[in-house]
Amino acid sequence: MLKHDAKRCMGCLSCMVACQQEHNLPAEIRPLMIERSFKEEPRPAYVFSLHVCHQCEKPSCQKACPEGAFSLREGAVAFDPVLCTGCGYCIAACANGCISLDPLLNRAVKCDTCLSRREQGLPPACLQACPVGALDLPAAQ
Repeated sequence: MLKHDAKRCMGCLSCMVACQQEHNLPAEIRPLMIERSFKEEPRPAYVFSLHVCHQCEKPSCQKACPEGAFSLREGAVAFDPVLCTGCGYCIAACANGCISLDPLLNRAVKCDTCLSRREQGLPPACLQACPVGALDLPAAQ
């Protein structure tokens, strides 16, 4: 699972944009989101948090998918869009709300920590794009 250092994150959204570009997604589909909130104490400041697939060990999306489009690979919940029929069962099953439906292609979309890039020896697009190193993917994946 991706790790986020909120103390480093400046909310530039480079990671979100890189993810969307890497996967050729429309603007409204965000497998990775940086959410902004405001805190008053101990001093007023914005706080940025990461909302992304948790790469569950026992993924409910995998159990819910009647087409078998989800699998576990290299510490990630991989998704095969060719098998997806757009039924939405995986979206309903995800307790973390980390799966979206691409309305143009009528298929699910989720973060798999750029599994195809990692298989080529490249870092996930979001990690590569973050200018302050606020994201990390532990070696266990």
